[in-house]
Amino acid sequence: PKNEFTHLKMDGSDKGYKLIYDKTSGKTYIPKQDSRYKIAGFENDIDNGPTFSPSYVAGNKVYSFIDAIDFIDYAEISKSQQVKEIASKLTEESNPVIMEVTLK
Repeated sequence: PKNEFTHLKMDGSDKGYKLIYDKTSGKTYIPKQDSRYKIAGFENDIDNGPTFSPSYVAGNKVYSFIDAIDFIDYAEISKSQQVKEIASKLTEESNPVIMEVTLK
């Protein structure tokens, strides 16, 4: 319900807020911001890569779009070997980088 979020104030950026609604429990969550990557979203608990901030959902897939230069920057501080490998194949013009997550 929108009245639950009247206390949220925009900080002047164009990022806005990400809210996650869990249909099963009926609860809404505001994801924490990862201080390393400056992104609010889901923690990558598989390979310690960048935080995942979904932009689009289709079926059991969730997608996020990220600028190539940001992905390259994230790879430099990431502990994920897979993220580093992907970033090594990108250039600043490889836009957009599409991240796909399969929901369980």
